[in-house]
Amino acid sequence: MGEGVEWRRARNLTLLLIVGLVIGIVTGNGWSFVVNQPQPSLLKTELTALDILVGGRVLCEKGQYVGGATILCEGAETKTLFDGSYTFDGLALGPHIVEIAMEGYKIQKIRIEMEEGEEAVINFHLEPEVGDAKISGYVLDEVTREPARTSGSVYMYRPTCNRNTPIDPETGYFEFTHLPPGTYTLWTSNLEYNDEKKTVTVKEDGDRREDFFISKADIEPPLG
Repeated sequence: MGEGVEWRRARNLTLLLIVGLVIGIVTGNGWSFVVNQPQPSLLKTELTALDILVGGRVLCEKGQYVGGATILCEGAETKTLFDGSYTFDGLALGPHIVEIAMEGYKIQKIRIEMEEGEEAVINFHLEPEVGDAKISGYVLDEVTREPARTSGSVYMYRPTCNRNTPIDPETGYFEFTHLPPGTYTLWTSNLEYNDEKKTVTVKEDGDRREDFFISKADIEPPLG
């Protein structure tokens, strides 16, 4: 009877070994079974349709949120909302390049590697593009052709936050330096005068002079 028990144990052990060789592999740490494991190529194909999310915010050099900025990602395009936020969803697994390009600012590109179940937060802090061009000139009274001699500034429009430079009240001189080539919208703001607006184009390394001749504002007398 003892021999019968031992024989059955040996038979069961042999059967277990045969089954293990068929459906599993033997490792140094014991048995490890692989059930219905897909081929790597099939696994990759199945996962590329997963919903992958990429998002973030865009801020200007002053730390303010930038709305309306264009963000690109592998041919897809979106714009930031008023709070500077943007999102891409439904992206495939694998590498992606997220890019922002805005006039007057340096192009920024960030490469990411997306895996299953991941979400990526990418914030862009815009850096002004720097060049060697300059716009300068004088702000003068249109009648006397003399400086207005009131405090004021010349403003430069930017898609994010405007730039400004003071007007010298004694000479009327102003200047913007270190500009990249491009077209700029400028306007004056002086006490007791109407605003004056101009569009100025500068080339690389260019030095452009642009004078403003401003008119007196109609000031209504106080009531009473």
